[in-house]
Amino acid sequence: MADKIIRQRWRFEGNVQGVGFRVSTKAISAKFDVVGFVRNNADGTVTVEAEGRALILNSFLSEIRSQLATRIDHCVKEDIAAVTAAEAAFSIR
Repeated sequence: MADKIIRQRWRFEGNVQGVGFRVSTKAISAKFDVVGFVRNNADGTVTVEAEGRALILNSFLSEIRSQLATRIDHCVKEDIAAVTAAEAAFSIR
């Protein structure tokens, strides 16, 4: 079901805060038809929640991993409930 709208949460661990990770992720999101957000967490990780078509989300995640590879030590991915009606864009929180 590649055409299905889904939402995923990714938690990135590594040297991901204070290095432009959120700004870079926001810039990357402009290349993809996704909504959601990126935010820093108190434990030093960064959370990205994104919603869109499955293939587009996979490409978005791949682009984040490619462009920010030197910052990322580990990524945990989780499928969550879609909330499209609540968001119109991808934002930094």
